Amino acid sequence: MSKEQRKREKSKAERITALTLAAKYRQGKMSKLVQLQDVAALLYGPYSFFHSKPMVDALALPFVDVQGAQTVRPFNVGQAVPVIRQIPQLEQIEEGIKGIAAKQDVDLLAHWPDYGCATYDQLVVMARVVKARNEFTLVMKTLKWLDSVEFRVNDIREPFKDTSTLTKNMKDT
Repeated sequence: MSKEQRKREKSKAERITALTLAAKYRQGKMSKLVQLQDVAALLYGPYSFFHSKPMVDALALPFVDVQGAQTVRPFNVGQAVPVIRQIPQLEQIEEGIKGIAAKQDVDLLAHWPDYGCATYDQLVVMARVVKARNEFTLVMKTLKWLDSVEFRVNDIREPFKDTSTLTKNMKDT
């Protein structure tokens, strides 16, 4: 088995584990805190609102406003991979990603004086989580609007013309 095939198999196994974990969270059967890497495995590639939203909501990482200039620096000798305890704003995350990408070395750290350090992979995951939360908010607003909208029969056009005789069931919330 080649290195790429092993990597693909590992990614597939992580995704299956994350989907199983998401199902347990959705059913309320999980007491363990959600880890950033679990959400990352779930949000890798295409994902559904139904499976992903409970997992992203259960991620207990607060957002923080990061001030100050971002710098890119190498790992110190013997330095461990930083642990993410807070998520900065999306603009700061993208600035860190661009800073590391400009150096063309993903083994560097993005550093903010009042936040700390994050690796390239951690920044990509945090960006994915923030974007997913924003998308989920838009989906919820769209679904709410769809539930409340009423169309006049003469406004309905093809290919939905055949649904003009159907009534819409409204949910009381």
